[in-house]
Amino acid sequence: MKFNLYNLIAGEKGIERKISITAAAILVLLVLVTGAVTLTILAQQLDAQLENNLKALLHDKENFIHSAIDTEVSTMEGVLIRPSRLRELMAAVNAGSASREEVREIGVILENFMLSRNASAIELLDREGRVVSLDGEFVREAPISVVLQHPAHTSLLWKAGYFLHVAFPLFDNDSLIGTLSMEIALPGVGSMLQNYAGLGETGEVVMCAALPADRMSCFPSRHRPNGEMLVRHIEGKTLPMSFALEGKEGAVTALDYRSKEVFVAYQTLGNSGLGLLAKID
Repeated sequence: MKFNLYNLIAGEKGIERKISITAAAILVLLVLVTGAVTLTILAQQLDAQLENNLKALLHDKENFIHSAIDTEVSTMEGVLIRPSRLRELMAAVNAGSASREEVREIGVILENFMLSRNASAIELLDREGRVVSLDGEFVREAPISVVLQHPAHTSLLWKAGYFLHVAFPLFDNDSLIGTLSMEIALPGVGSMLQNYAGLGETGEVVMCAALPADRMSCFPSRHRPNGEMLVRHIEGKTLPMSFALEGKEGAVTALDYRSKEVFVAYQTLGNSGLGLLAKID
């Protein structure tokens, strides 16, 4: 008898062959369906992992920036709140009775405080807005300057680097006796925002503040090294940063300001009024 492999597998009779072919087709279909389901599950797991990684990265950066700002402001508030020799001297300045030695003493107090905080500039005005003491040089004509919602009396500036500008009113028994301003360089903030580890060759971290007329002011990033004022919608679609500026947090696939499709995680930066996002193409 001649051996026939096909007959052995599919059967010798027509009905047997039909059953075998149907079974084989079902088996192939099951394999394809199982493979598709497996790939879908893997894709979902990868998406979830990517989302978690981007969110964790954002939270780390948010904590660092928030801490850098709050530390400087809290230190300055502590100096202003507690009674000090500075209040006594300012009372004499405002009364017009301060001697040259007392004015010089004010300068020494401010210089020591400035050096202790590694500040780039410090200034004290009397209650009429006249300069009592000035040391260092404040940033002038910063390309980007944003007044923060919190902490109060603070602005974040960028001019070839990040600076925190703090301007606190100085009171004595609820009476205004002057205004103390200080500016501090924040090199760590720039390094943190420009660290793109884990984001590939095109990923970036962006920080922006809302502006009127549906616009936003964005600090420098990988693709826009000088920062820029941008719209909050492109082609009728809301940019993820706009969600962050509205106090929302999440992760989406969307178009960015380059009209490129990106995967984005976004959130607010504490209660500062700034938005923060990390994205990859």
